[in-house]
Amino acid sequence: MTYQTINPATGKLIKTYENISDRDLETAVASAHEAFHSNWRHRSVTERARIISTAAAILREKSEEYSHYLTLEVGKLTTEARAEVALSADILDYYAKKAEHYLQPRLLSESPGAELHIEPIGVLLGIEPWNFPYYQIARVEVVPKNCTDC
Repeated sequence: MTYQTINPATGKLIKTYENISDRDLETAVASAHEAFHSNWRHRSVTERARIISTAAAILREKSEEYSHYLTLEVGKLTTEARAEVALSADILDYYAKKAEHYLQPRLLSESPGAELHIEPIGVLLGIEPWNFPYYQIARVEVVPKNCTDC
């Protein structure tokens, strides 16, 4: 089975993608997992936040290019596509700016002497809806339960 990107306005075929095998998918996830364990998890929160902030800056710098993809492949109006790119960049910046505070250890008042430590846990594989692709990536978050000052 193949997947195709078709311009929704014209019906014109833009590109065809071959399906990957289960083995190829497992290889890709294993490669990402290895990169996580050998690199990402060892970076400081400040460095990871800087990378996320850089991703936001790239989205803004190439806003027209990324908006064009949404218009071409998803059929969004240009103003809606630009808004999604801007919102996604804002979300990434929000987490980059809040990362150090958000990820610092917290005492658990309900369990004296206990602390909550938030650590990176690994790779996420998501099957996401097609209509907000940049937003779907930017919005992924794991919020600790009962976190009142996050």
